Amino acid sequence: MKKKSIMSLLVAMLLLASCNKEDFHHSVAVTYPSTSQMAFVYADQLEDSIEFQTTDQFTLSSNESWIIIPAESQTKEINYADRNVWILNLPIQFQANTTGKPRTGSVSLHTYGGNDWDQTVSAYYYQVPWPNITCPAPAYSYQERIAVSAVFEATEPDVLQEPDTLMFTAYGDWTLTDGTFVHPAVNMGTKGEQKVVLNIDPNMGTEERTDVIKLTSNGVTTEITYKQEIKKEEEEE
Repeated sequence: MKKKSIMSLLVAMLLLASCNKEDFHHSVAVTYPSTSQMAFVYADQLEDSIEFQTTDQFTLSSNESWIIIPAESQTKEINYADRNVWILNLPIQFQANTTGKPRTGSVSLHTYGGNDWDQTVSAYYYQVPWPNITCPAPAYSYQERIAVSAVFEATEPDVLQEPDTLMFTAYGDWTLTDGTFVHPAVNMGTKGEQKVVLNIDPNMGTEERTDVIKLTSNGVTTEITYKQEIKKEEEEE
């Protein structure tokens, strides 16, 4: 009888240890976007990702219609017996931002761990209304340390006919309009990093002048402004 009681106690202890071990091995965390910083997405950018770790079956869902979770990213079968930590990097899709305003949305990661260990964590995406233009450098306006608008203006085109350069990353096919005195050497292309030579007509007038060309990608159109001074008189020797 005493032996049977000892055996029952040992079995109970093993079951308790197993349960504790099961609970101890549950894990869920989003590593991108980080919990302290939103992912920065450009207006014509149609895809980014979410990276997270989990030991349990999960589902992904979005609180905004412009954030799209592909079917293959919505859930994954996890073998609970393995208790492995799965590190997953899954695509997240977006609609192009043609609203003219920034917008914020989130993706929720919900895990089903059993033993009342279900958990939900979120990843946040901040989509701006302008494309990824690096030259001319954007002039940002901020609200609460977040960029809410950008102006692309170059004031250095020489009064003489010297080429300038437009640099940007397109997330889809793109087009450029021709200006009055600013003429892109190439007016269209495919996605990727771009460096477009701009031929600048000389300003032979008596006043400063302004020109605008338009960059369009994935339905998003952005104006880029160029200011050109008048030709200065040469200094006498």
